[in-house]
Amino acid sequence: MSVFITLLKKELIEHPRVIKGPLWTGIVSIALTLLFITQGNVSVHVEMNNFNDMNQAMGSSFMAEQGLTSFDHLNIALFFVGLVSLLMTTTYFPKTLRKERTEGSVVFWRSMPISEWQIYGSKLVFGLGVIPVICSLLFLLIQAEVSLFSALLTSNRSFSYYALTMLEGFLRYLGVMGAISLFSLPIACVAMLVSQFIKSPLLAMIIGAYAIQWLTPSLLGTHALSHLVSGVSSVPFRLLSGDALMGTLQWYGGFSLGAYFLLGALSLWFSWQYYQRNALPWQKS
Repeated sequence: MSVFITLLKKELIEHPRVIKGPLWTGIVSIALTLLFITQGNVSVHVEMNNFNDMNQAMGSSFMAEQGLTSFDHLNIALFFVGLVSLLMTTTYFPKTLRKERTEGSVVFWRSMPISEWQIYGSKLVFGLGVIPVICSLLFLLIQAEVSLFSALLTSNRSFSYYALTMLEGFLRYLGVMGAISLFSLPIACVAMLVSQFIKSPLLAMIIGAYAIQWLTPSLLGTHALSHLVSGVSSVPFRLLSGDALMGTLQWYGGFSLGAYFLLGALSLWFSWQYYQRNALPWQKS
């Protein structure tokens, strides 16, 4: 276990952007929150100078009760932070093995008493587990900012109400991001495989995905392969948008889901073979 933790720490040191990205996003969100609070105070001051007390009270009540409650800040925060987490994950997997080969550290790790499966496992856990956990701190920060902003406008809510709301939102975030991480496991394996052969794996995967979606319907006469590829990006966005997990998987289809995970398993095997032997299974090392 200590070796695995060391490998996770190594990934964190080698890829500091997974911390810098959420950190700078959180700083910007704090600045925007302070700006909104300041503008809100200015707005109230102007209303008090131009309207009588009755109209001002009615306007404040309407903005507080209707504006905030109709604005689903939980879904917005979940969608926004989820996008940040997906962005960090999407840029991590195509670079992690490529970075080791470029810097030559792959030779060092091969000389250590560490198996290739431990290295691969640490990278998958870091990209699909550690990154969403780091971004969960950003989610809690945004939830706290929204609760503070709501408390300044409405004084009829207790502290326990906001605490329970934040807890509910955090648990929902973990559930949604956990489902997205499990679904993203095959495409992460594909990215790690492609990154060992191509200098710009992310660009190559994006171009390949668009080519499959455009060409296969006319060449094969079916949208099955196009749906398989497009669903890789559609499923996470559907889950972040609030769609139910079972309904989303039903939309994707059992055949597409099975083919997708089979592709991920094959990619993991070929990638591991090439990382271990510098050759594919049918090639001589």
